[in-house]
Amino acid sequence: MKITTPQFTRPKSEPGPSAPPVGKDKFDALKSMSDIALKEMGLQKWGRMYDSGHESTDSGPMLWLYPGEWYSSIPNGYPIVDINFNEEKFCFGITDDDVRFGCLSYGFLKE
Repeated sequence: MKITTPQFTRPKSEPGPSAPPVGKDKFDALKSMSDIALKEMGLQKWGRMYDSGHESTDSGPMLWLYPGEWYSSIPNGYPIVDINFNEEKFCFGITDDDVRFGCLSYGFLKE
């Protein structure tokens, strides 16, 4: 029998995170960057969302997850979207800092 436990670290095949953006404007700028640039910075795609809120694989905005190392750099009060596509405001020390596969369980939607 093989038991698989949760994977917390980034796969070795994935690029390590870059230095995090500093400030709201720099976090906003991520939304206009290319997918290649985001991947090179250590962000990871989660999935797409239809307007109705149901997950999709072929249309709708893409949810990009922040690298776990960026937790302390996310501005307080900054809007984040979790892996269930719910939006909330980031609150340092209260918002979950759990990391899976090197990323937090939230990030932003990119059209």
